[in-house]
Amino acid sequence: MNVQINVASGYGEKRARVKIEGFPCELVETLLARTFQLIQENIEVEENYNETHEALSQNVEPSKSSVQDVVSLLPESIRGWYKQKEKEAEEQGVPSFYFTGIKIKNGIPHYKAFYICPNCGLSGRHYVPEDVKEVKCHNCEAPIDIFPAQAQLFKTDQWGNFFRSVMPDKE
Repeated sequence: MNVQINVASGYGEKRARVKIEGFPCELVETLLARTFQLIQENIEVEENYNETHEALSQNVEPSKSSVQDVVSLLPESIRGWYKQKEKEAEEQGVPSFYFTGIKIKNGIPHYKAFYICPNCGLSGRHYVPEDVKEVKCHNCEAPIDIFPAQAQLFKTDQWGNFFRSVMPDKE
């Protein structure tokens, strides 16, 4: 089977075309399912961005009780560390994620992940839930595998990343 896929963003800014000859019929269903899954994930990310942007534009400051709620969402092994970093951020007058590498989105902790795209070479970061194993490049949207930054989960590297696109033992 021959397959040709054309994809364009809603604004026409990004386009991609893939043409595959001799594509096994049994993989068409898998390809389509994964494609629609990625589209749905992009829609959810955009909705989360809009909600976050609204909250920031209203200058909503978290209360002390919400900070305590954040701590309860984290693994017990890093709660004390998080409280200390939160205090340092408060003293410096900056958002806590500058020091912690953790953002809470819709009640779920998201951890800083650094990547270098093998496709276009862009380096960047995402904040991801602990179970995410792949991110997309901000530039070319190529999928990039991510791994814990240290051998022990929830331990940051020297730049505060919890996850990286390069495994620690391969550096």
